[in-house]
Amino acid sequence: MILKQEKLIIFLFFLFFTSSPFYLWESGFPQIYHIIGFVFFVLTLFNNINKQKFISEYKVVLLFVFYVSGVNLTFFLLYKKASFLLSSLYYIYNVCILFATVSLEKYIELDVQKFFRKIYNISIMLLTLEIFMILFGFNKFMYDGNRFTGTFNDPNQFGHFTIWISIIALLSNKISYNKWSFNIIVISLLIITTIFNLSRSTTLAVFMIIIYIIFDSLVRLKKQKEQGINLQKFKKSNIVIINLIIFMLFYLLIENVQKKINLAEYMQFYIDRIEEAKKKNIKNFEERGYDRLIKFPQYLLFGSGEGFHERWKNFDNTIRYTVEIHSTFAGILFYYGIIGLSLFFYFIIKIFRNIKDLLLKFLFMAPFLYSISTYNSRNTMFWIGISFFILYSKLSRLNKAKNGS
Repeated sequence: MILKQEKLIIFLFFLFFTSSPFYLWESGFPQIYHIIGFVFFVLTLFNNINKQKFISEYKVVLLFVFYVSGVNLTFFLLYKKASFLLSSLYYIYNVCILFATVSLEKYIELDVQKFFRKIYNISIMLLTLEIFMILFGFNKFMYDGNRFTGTFNDPNQFGHFTIWISIIALLSNKISYNKWSFNIIVISLLIITTIFNLSRSTTLAVFMIIIYIIFDSLVRLKKQKEQGINLQKFKKSNIVIINLIIFMLFYLLIENVQKKINLAEYMQFYIDRIEEAKKKNIKNFEERGYDRLIKFPQYLLFGSGEGFHERWKNFDNTIRYTVEIHSTFAGILFYYGIIGLSLFFYFIIKIFRNIKDLLLKFLFMAPFLYSISTYNSRNTMFWIGISFFILYSKLSRLNKAKNGS
C-alpha cells in the first residue's frame, strides 16, 4: 500500500518530469522544474529510503562528484570566480536527482506497468506539444535564422531533450504497452523535432535510435512468426495507424513551415551546416574549444576546473574562442583530467554492463553519440535518462517475474 507521502513523491516526480522542457528564464538560472526537482529530492531523502544501498551501488558517481567539487573549489580559491562553484552545484544537484529517481523503485514496483504507461504518455505529449508550439508560431527563439528552439533557450538544449525523452518513451513502451506501433510514433515525432532544430549532434543520435527500432522490429516479427500470430492482420492494423500518424504530422509540418520559410531552403541550410563544418577544420576545432587540450596539456591529469573560461586568453594570445568545450568527453577530460574522466567512464560502463538486453545497449549509446560534439553531462535530462536505464534494468526483471515470463 502506498502512503500519502509516497503518493506525493510520485506526484512531484511526474510534475518535475512534465515541466522539464519549459525554460522560462535564461540558461544558467534554475528553471521551474529544477525547483520542483529539489523538493522531490528532499522528500525522497527523508522518506525512509535506503541511503546506504545507494551509496554502496553508486559510490563511483559520488566519488566523481566529490572529485569535481574538489577541483572546482581549488580553482575558485585561486581565481575567486563563482562560476567554478556553480559548475560543481550542477553536478551535485544532478546526482541528487539520480538518487531520488532511482529510489522510485520502492514505490512503483507494486505496479510497474502503470508507472511506465504514464511516462510513455507524458513523453509523447511533450514531444507533440513542442512540435505544435513551433508549427503554430509559439517557438521561443530562432537560432541562426533557421533553427527552432521550441520551449528552450537554444537548439542544442531542444535536441538533447528530444533524444532523451524519446529514449525514455521507448524504454517505457518496452516495459508497459510493448507495441511496435508506439515505437514508430516516437521516432516519427523525434525526426520532426530534429528537422526543426537542425542539430548535427542530434542527427547522429537519431540514426542510432533508428538502428535500435529496425532491429527491435525484426525481433518482434520473428517472435510473431514463432508464435503463429496472423502477421497479415498484425501488419495491416499497424501500417494503417502508422501511415495516418506520419501523414498528419508531415502534412502539418510542410503546410506550416512553408508559411514561415521555404522548405527547400530550410533543408539546404542543414546541408550547408554539415559542409561548413567539413571545410572549417582547424577553425571549427578552435571554435569548439578543443585546441585547449593541446595548448594546455599540463591540466590533462588533474583538470583545469570548469569556469572562468576567459582566463585562457591571458595565458595564450592565440586562443580566440573562450566558450565551454563542445564535447562531453573532451570537456570532462580538460576540466577534470584523466582522473575525472576515468571515474565518469567507469560509472557509465557499469550501467551499460547492467543492461542485459543487447538492443537496449544500442539505445543507451545514442545520447553518447550526441555527446561527442556537445557538452551535456551538466544537463539534468542526462541524469534523468541515466536513471531510467537503471530503473528499467531493475524493474523489467521484476515485471517479467510477476507476469511469469
